[in-house]
Amino acid sequence: MKKENDQICTYNHKLLSIFDGVTWKICEQCQLIYATQKKGRAYEINEKEHFDNFPPGNKYEFNSLINRFEKYSGKNTSQLTFFDFGCGAGGELIQAQKRFKKIYGFEPNKKLYESCKSKSLNVVNNFDELFKIEKVDVCFARNPFRYVDNFLFTFRTFIELIKPGGFLVWRDKYFNWIPRPNLGFGKGKVNPSQTETYLMKDTVIFHLERLGMKIHYKKFYFNDTFFIIAEKSKEKKNFIDKKIKKVIIFNEQVISIIHLFRKKLSYLRETIQRLVYFFR
Repeated sequence: MKKENDQICTYNHKLLSIFDGVTWKICEQCQLIYATQKKGRAYEINEKEHFDNFPPGNKYEFNSLINRFEKYSGKNTSQLTFFDFGCGAGGELIQAQKRFKKIYGFEPNKKLYESCKSKSLNVVNNFDELFKIEKVDVCFARNPFRYVDNFLFTFRTFIELIKPGGFLVWRDKYFNWIPRPNLGFGKGKVNPSQTETYLMKDTVIFHLERLGMKIHYKKFYFNDTFFIIAEKSKEKKNFIDKKIKKVIIFNEQVISIIHLFRKKLSYLRETIQRLVYFFR
């Protein structure tokens, strides 16, 4: 369920470079980097063989992250529902079963999804089914957004799964360099056929705040990874950005002028009618 207007920021985009058949742009407000190929994607990421043998989650790292979540949130996980976005073969879901009241997962790769189902894990494979899942207390993500095409739509969908007052536990990769022709793909060589969007530090913070997430803990590491614990606001977030607000204000001003003009026309018509009646 891709929405065309969600595939790219509504803000101004600056051209960074064009090389090796890839056009690189950056959003001047949120710093999200876009890589667009002339001939389209080389493959669909959920069909790529590399992911068929994706390594299982590290149970020690997972439990360490959840322990940190308990510390900063003050929550007892045995009373909470849990969702793993990009759950792979289900290694971390199996660990989550031991700690949370109820678990769900999402995995687009068919082979990994079937592996989860063989373990009787409650996992869905597409966005249509994803939208049917009840909102949860904790959404967990470990490195999925380095592989998704449409970060804006996918991330917004992900956040929508969290209950008001619920939490995001997010471990992922970020990029701290700008692609330039003379650098090739530079540090941490990337393949633009894997994803079309790349997260900078500012991108992560900007979109969390924009979607009403209060950050309780954040750490950006030197190995280009980060870890964030954030809480979803209990108040309904207004997603209207500054540009749209300007359009709304302008429209309201135009409507006010139209109403005033109509009022003047109505007064003029009444005056003419009186004059016509007077000179009969």
